[in-house]
Amino acid sequence: MRYLPVFALLLSATLLHAAPGDLDTSFGGDGWVNTPIAFNPANDEVQSVIQQADGKLVAAGYSNNGNNASCVLVRYNSDGSLDTSFNGTGKLAGLGSNCYFYSVIQQADGKLVAAGVTNNSYNDDIFLARFNIDGSFDTSFNGAGVKLTAIGTANDGARSVIQQADGKLVVAGYSFNGSDKNVALVRFNSNGSLDTSFNGTGKLTTDIGTSSDQ
Repeated sequence: MRYLPVFALLLSATLLHAAPGDLDTSFGGDGWVNTPIAFNPANDEVQSVIQQADGKLVAAGYSNNGNNASCVLVRYNSDGSLDTSFNGTGKLAGLGSNCYFYSVIQQADGKLVAAGVTNNSYNDDIFLARFNIDGSFDTSFNGAGVKLTAIGTANDGARSVIQQADGKLVVAGYSFNGSDKNVALVRFNSNGSLDTSFNGTGKLTTDIGTSSDQ
C-alpha cells in the first residue's frame, strides 16, 4: 500500500539543536506523516497543500486503486494529527469518477474550494467543489456544492483555482480541441454559475503554439 505523504519543512526557533532546513519533529514526531486514504490497496497522491487562516493544513489530491480514482481532501492539525472536526475523520474521499483534485484554496469566508478533473461517463470535465469548514458540501454553490463544466466536446481539466477580490472564482487549465490542448480559463460567480461578463460565456481558450498547451 502506498500512502499520502505530507512533508512539512518548517523552521522552528523553539526546537533545541535544530538547524535551518531540519525536519520539524513537532509535526508528526518526525516532521512528516503518512495517511492512507480511500482504497486498499491504492496509490495516493497530494497535488496541492495550503495553510488555513487558523494554522491547520489542507492537502488535496486523489486516491487511485488502478480502476478508479477518487478526489481527496485531508485536513491536519498543526501537529500533523488528522483534524477529526473535518468530515468526522479528517479525510474526505469517494468524490467523482476518475476524479483528481489539483488545487485547493481557502476563501476569505473560510470555505474551501478544490478544483480538478472528473469523468462524465463520456469525457473529462472541469470539476469544482466548495466545502464548508466542517467538510460538508456548501449547497449555496450550484445547489449541491459541486460544479462540472465542459469547455468543448472533448476532455477538459483544471490545474489551479483562485478567488478574486470580488469573490468570483477563476479556474485555469486546459481544453482539448480535437487535435491538441489549449490553455483554458473559466470564471464563476460566487454561487457557482458561469460569469458571462467574462468573454461572454465565462470561458476562454487560448492557443499558444502549434502543439498542446495547458
